[in-house]
Amino acid sequence: MDYHEIRKKLAASVANVSGILVVYDHVPDDLTPPCAVVIPTNQAITYHDTMGAAGSRMSVCRFEITVVAQRFQSEAAQELLDDFAVSVPAQLESDQTLGGEAEIVQVTEMRNYGPIVYGSTTYLALQLQTEVYTR
Repeated sequence: MDYHEIRKKLAASVANVSGILVVYDHVPDDLTPPCAVVIPTNQAITYHDTMGAAGSRMSVCRFEITVVAQRFQSEAAQELLDDFAVSVPAQLESDQTLGGEAEIVQVTEMRNYGPIVYGSTTYLALQLQTEVYTR
């Protein structure tokens, strides 16, 4: 498992979503919306998870993908987030192997739809909980 490569490939996948200008595979100092930030969750990796038959042990890497829009023109920003709530998971799950780095990619949940403060600026955003199963 190459954790850094998985993170980069998730970011590259999200970059293919129409309307997202920038995707960060690290925590940036500033944001340029509409954008996405791919960061590990608090429970970033579970080692030796078993799926099915004994001996098919996998690791589960968990990422939070925060998708950000500007806050001005609130209605338009929310429509954009609504579109991203569908298009980003579809894009992430379109390549289950992440170019050979994974066995399964799944977006499990959308959380925290609404205003977020990043630095000193308030944006509208949503967070997508994403799991990558790898050997």
